Amino acid sequence: MQAKAQGTQARFTPIGNDEVLGIMSDVTDRLIADSRRIHLAEILETSPDYVATTDTNGQIMFANGAFRRRFGIEKVDDALHAQHLFAFLMPDTATAATATTGY
Repeated sequence: MQAKAQGTQARFTPIGNDEVLGIMSDVTDRLIADSRRIHLAEILETSPDYVATTDTNGQIMFANGAFRRRFGIEKVDDALHAQHLFAFLMPDTATAATATTGY
């Protein structure tokens, strides 16, 4: 069982008939970091600029809302992640990028 309070996490585990082991941890730093991460993710998702990240092979790992709207992608799923970023570039740009990166 877990109980959370502001900046504190408590865990309780029964260890015998009448005994309980309790551990309390200060998680304030983690909560602040999570809040900042969520805030930055919201900024990235709502940016009017097209933003996509790829793995080292050029496969799309993330595409923000502007990118998805521009290319008519209605949902984020495995089909999007199976796409190579160059599939969304103009042919001349993709050719130049391929020559530069080797993908």
